[in-house]
Order: sequence, then structure tokens, then C-alpha cells
Amino acid sequence: MQLLHSHYNLGYWVRKGFRNRKIASNAVDAVLGWLESRGSTFRIEITVHPRNEAGLVTAERICQRWNGQIIDEFIGIELNDKTVPHKIHVIDLPRM
Repeated sequence: MQLLHSHYNLGYWVRKGFRNRKIASNAVDAVLGWLESRGSTFRIEITVHPRNEAGLVTAERICQRWNGQIIDEFIGIELNDKTVPHKIHVIDLPRM
């Protein structure tokens, strides 16, 4: 996790032949709905590489549905000893 008060980082990957079927969106909605039903407070991060246009669109739509926010600045994530900039989308549960 990149942010101090985050509980989970939610990631998803959809195989090429199965994209554009809302698989990631439906899976994320199921996970977030389950977390929200738990009755606790949670902060979930979704990190997306800025060149992953489909991933950015998916994360933005998830934020719209779940009253999330997109962090304006890029956050560096360490991958294979390199810092790679990512966009972070944050969802706080329960929704306000």
C-alpha cells in the first residue's frame, strides 16, 4: 500500500480475449460490496500505470460508482528495483 491509512490494494488483470466484458468492474464491485457489508471502515487503493488507458478508465468508473477519489500526483512504486509512476485511486468504505 502506498497511502498511510490504506487497508488493501485491489488489483485485477483480465486476459486479453476476455476484456471489454466488465469482468474487472463486476469483480471489484463484488469485493467492495462484501467489504462494505462487513460494517467496518476500510480504505482501498487501486493503482494503475499511467499508460494503461483501459485500466485508468476502469479505475475511474469504479471511483464514480463507489464515491472514490483519484490522487492527482503520481506515486512511485518500486518494481524490480526501479521506481515506476502510478496513479492511485482511493475508495473509502462505507461510502459517504
